[in-house]
Amino acid sequence: MTAPLPPGATREIISGDFFTSAYRVTGSINVGHAGLARLLNDTTTSLVEIQDAYVSRADQPGKILTRFLVGRIAKARLELALVNRREDVGPLGVARSTSVTSVEYPVLAATSSFEVRGTLEQPGRLDVAALLFEGSGKFFLLHRATIIALPAPDVQFTAPAVLVNRARVELLCAQSEEF
Repeated sequence: MTAPLPPGATREIISGDFFTSAYRVTGSINVGHAGLARLLNDTTTSLVEIQDAYVSRADQPGKILTRFLVGRIAKARLELALVNRREDVGPLGVARSTSVTSVEYPVLAATSSFEVRGTLEQPGRLDVAALLFEGSGKFFLLHRATIIALPAPDVQFTAPAVLVNRARVELLCAQSEEF
């Protein structure tokens, strides 16, 4: 039996659900001490390797098609990465700036296959153009997320944290405090 981690501690091997437009791969991934966000945003590698990979269709998650020791997904094709703990994202998931107040924005991010509703934390005013098009990060973080598979709207997933591939986002709507 392994000892539980203290709150806020990161793990080097995490488990999660990784979605392409049509498939869900559930398994473990070695993220090192930097966390999943750093791994997905690392431009020196193009693939994500998932250990003990269970593969199902995204719209039929309860029906396992097959299991592999290792599954690989091209980062460019990965739409969503769901984790069970916010801390598994890495420092990005737990960092809190003391000099800048973060504002929480309820958002809807839609890809061609999924509708994701969650909370986006940003310092100050929300800048959607910067979130989607500026900087080198390929994935952005949503907290307390609900994910709906568009081909089967009754299929829903929830996660404390989800990383969304910004290149796969077709629609982003944010509710600001001004309304």
